[in-house]
Amino acid sequence: MKLTDVNCLKENDIIADSVMTDDYQILLSKGAVLKTEYIDKLKELGIREVYIEDEFNNDRKSSVKKAEIEIEKQYIQIQEDCAKRITEILKQYIYDQEEKLSGLKQSVNEILFSILKKPQIVQNVCEIQERKPDIYEHTLNLCCTSMIIALRMDMDKDEVRQLGTAALLHDLGLRYTTMKYENIELNSLSVEEQEEYKKHTVYGYSAVSDADWLTEQEKKMILFHHENLAGLGYPLHSDHLSVLTQILAVCEIMDEMICGIGHKRRKIWEVLTYLEEIKGKFYYEDIIDTICEFIAAYPVGTKLVLNDGSVGIVVKQGEKDSRRPVVQIIDKGEKTKDISKEAVTLIHLEKEREFQIIKVQEH
Repeated sequence: MKLTDVNCLKENDIIADSVMTDDYQILLSKGAVLKTEYIDKLKELGIREVYIEDEFNNDRKSSVKKAEIEIEKQYIQIQEDCAKRITEILKQYIYDQEEKLSGLKQSVNEILFSILKKPQIVQNVCEIQERKPDIYEHTLNLCCTSMIIALRMDMDKDEVRQLGTAALLHDLGLRYTTMKYENIELNSLSVEEQEEYKKHTVYGYSAVSDADWLTEQEKKMILFHHENLAGLGYPLHSDHLSVLTQILAVCEIMDEMICGIGHKRRKIWEVLTYLEEIKGKFYYEDIIDTICEFIAAYPVGTKLVLNDGSVGIVVKQGEKDSRRPVVQIIDKGEKTKDISKEAVTLIHLEKEREFQIIKVQEH
């Protein structure tokens, strides 16, 4: 970036650092492309100098961007290939075709490799999209999410692989139940129906109990993925759970609620609020804290109402705080009413702590 006199600014120059008033109101955000009227307004407001991107920086960013795009393509391709293979294996599986299931281990290795090749996946705040219940998509998503959480908790790579394998197999037993589970709260069903659904953990464990290519830890995770530390889960009401099993169980609850498997579908911020309520009671606090730091509570496009009456749209996630995104104001409130009309009004909630989210506004 380079510091430039406003009289030397040109149309299409790119702002390299946010331009603010003396009282820290944002006039132009980092990355904004200058227009003639913006330059005139900066002069009118007495702004003398701003930082803009220089050509060298732009060239370097372009090269970096191309590399990132290529990595993204490779990552997506690996995910798509694995998703297809996993779906085919699980759909074709029956009890006497155990060798088909063993192919899932290769998929776990490929998914883990793709995650490690793209470290920002583990380091940054991640968005999970709300979606319809699909057991195969749920299985793949649970595999990825649980492994990323384990990596963020600095767990051993071999343990991460075991977790991923158990995640791919965790709902195998649902193939042997007759219950509908899409967008239904289990406690709304009859006792007989609830018991039938809960058997899927036992069915899944039974299907792989003799598999010598699985560790005992992996088998137990399949059996215990609906248990909790309060002993209120199923099928055995066990309250002695390994950290790996707890990670799988929490990620299972989260994804089931988001897509509507055994639960009514909920918004992501509602799910994270629920996890905060049960942490330390049902599962270790560190696990839920890690999830809440990693999963964006408000995906891009969510409309939020702030404490000054402003209404804004989430345009970007915060770098460290998953509950404090960057919001573009569309209806100004008490604290934003004096910001220039010409400027794109972005509130970085992670930095501007005086702003609080009051509620989510439905579109």
